[in-house]
Amino acid sequence: MGDASDSIRLGRGNIWSLREDSGLHKNNADPLPITTGPLGYSSPTPALSGNRLFVIGEQQRAELQRFDFKSRQFVPFLNGLAGGEIDFSQDGQWMTYASYPEGFLWRSRTDGSQKLQLTSAPMDASMPVWSPDGRRIAFGCQLPGRNPGVRLVSADGGTTEEIQPNDPDWEDDPQWSPDGKSVIMARYPAGLVSANQEDFSIVQFDLQTRKFSSLSGSAGMLGPRWSPDGRYISAFSADTKKVMLLELSTGKWLELATGNILNYPNWSPDSKYVYFEDIGIEGPEIDRVAVLNRKKERAVTLKGVPRVSMPDSGAPWNGVAPDGSVVIMHDLGSRELYSFELQLP
Repeated sequence: MGDASDSIRLGRGNIWSLREDSGLHKNNADPLPITTGPLGYSSPTPALSGNRLFVIGEQQRAELQRFDFKSRQFVPFLNGLAGGEIDFSQDGQWMTYASYPEGFLWRSRTDGSQKLQLTSAPMDASMPVWSPDGRRIAFGCQLPGRNPGVRLVSADGGTTEEIQPNDPDWEDDPQWSPDGKSVIMARYPAGLVSANQEDFSIVQFDLQTRKFSSLSGSAGMLGPRWSPDGRYISAFSADTKKVMLLELSTGKWLELATGNILNYPNWSPDSKYVYFEDIGIEGPEIDRVAVLNRKKERAVTLKGVPRVSMPDSGAPWNGVAPDGSVVIMHDLGSRELYSFELQLP
């Protein structure tokens, strides 16, 4: 009797079988693949009788789009780039992003030229950000058998540098300080599981001393974002119900806005607004809150817009383009039900 399960490789799921233990005899056999690419397969369900297995087959495809305020609809952005979690260098000449569905880190000119792949399998890259001088990129990283962490890589390619090897906690969401001498990031309890919200925090890593320090007052917070003008750091409360703001000149935190299930915060290019996704009365939407008067308003409704969920967070990504428009990854993939007749040994 075999057990069928799904496993993710390079952004695509495949179905594997493993013979179950029988009585006193322990199974030492390796899993056997039932499916291989190019489709991604998931949700295996055996038939009530016989050796037939039903699975969902998916052709994963995404297109980067921005919301055009004149036409009030999403249109292709950067030639419909097949990726997301995009970030732009301060001079506006370069961009870095994670390809979909592979999760590889890339950098290129904003016109798509001088494209360079910076990571490869089995590394899964996410949330890349440019250093202020445009020489390095910090990004979230997941490797098989290791805790998620943050790495640095030269914009010209080469070996990646792990900030905190073998850390029992998880680090994510890196953000460069304005002077480029340190990186702040979210620190999570292992497995993102804890009954105590104080176990979530924001830490700062000094690239010269190679030491961590806790960001004052950040216990119970996650998702840090440094404002483009360097004056503020925004964050979510660990229960994803509040948007918080740290004014660095005073060291004081204040509550900017509240929501239902907050995801993916972003700053407007002029540092006047914090954008974030929430669940509204009509479904998912992108909201923004003004730093000056804390006025919250809906920027874009996402009801009925198909989007892909990111492997690292399980939520659809959104961002803000250099012109201030909202950016999403539009799901152009296809899904169908497949039936397999198994011939198990």
